[in-house]
Amino acid sequence: MKILLASFLLSAASALPAQQQATTLFTLAKSADVVVIATANAASDPSVDFHRIEFHTDQVLKGSAGESFAILEQAGRCCGRALSAMTIGDQVIAFLDYRGPGLHPLGGSRGISLATPEIVAHVRQLLAAQNQKSYGEILASGLSNPDQRVRIDAALALAALPSTRLGATANQQILSALQNELQAASASLPAMIDASVRFLGDAAATTLVQSLLTTDDDNVSNLMTRGLARLSGDSVHQSLMVAALPNPLAQQRACELAACIPNALSLPMLRILLTQSPRVALAASEALLANGVSAESIAPLTDSEVLKVAIERHSQLPKLRVVGKGNRQ
Repeated sequence: MKILLASFLLSAASALPAQQQATTLFTLAKSADVVVIATANAASDPSVDFHRIEFHTDQVLKGSAGESFAILEQAGRCCGRALSAMTIGDQVIAFLDYRGPGLHPLGGSRGISLATPEIVAHVRQLLAAQNQKSYGEILASGLSNPDQRVRIDAALALAALPSTRLGATANQQILSALQNELQAASASLPAMIDASVRFLGDAAATTLVQSLLTTDDDNVSNLMTRGLARLSGDSVHQSLMVAALPNPLAQQRACELAACIPNALSLPMLRILLTQSPRVALAASEALLANGVSAESIAPLTDSEVLKVAIERHSQLPKLRVVGKGNRQ
């Protein structure tokens, strides 16, 4: 049985969202000196080593910009370069800051995007927001936006936004987005789980537990367990108690969760699962040991060889475990 720790797998799964966190539309809109909608109208490369595009300013959304401006960067396609894929006539939304006498893209290639109606409308809302609650509700709405950039960025931004009380509509939007992401298991799933735990709290437990019990992906299971460990132990185990356990996979996932987040509410379920298949019985035995139940109490309820392996595995576990609010022993 795989016990969730502060594992390398979780760090790797979260790497992409962490890298993009600083360049979400939310962060760019707040940090940029200038936000404009502009049209690329000429290329005037000063040499083969540099690419320079001149823009006509169509609308200024933040700060001040002249009627036209130019952006210069090294030529060639490379990570972080904003101009390499741009063609004359493209209308873009640009997040810019002043460095020296000129304007420069903020956030590299993510600082200049095609000005789709969805992105422009979302950025306008962010720029007009007055407080954390407004930001949260705008981002919650963005989770169902038809534009993929808006959806992903909204999840990433929510995961980092200080938690605050949102309205019922925003909470439902976050819950629906969580359910969709759990089905899709996309790169933004870690951020969506974090955002849901941050804003929904214990209300996210049922959705996460139900999905945990049915996934066959260990990495996704670990992500959900990490999120559940931040909720109160009682809410997690109350959701677990009413969940269906129709097959060995669901039964094993339930035992793994009970081992990672010890709570007395799980003990009756674990004792029943001792009578299932050897693999499930092993997981249940390990979970009972993790919950502080003695091997002597488990022995009459399961096969002696299964218990022997469980004791050996339990004794070899690292001392570090994921411990969430309300789960400290």
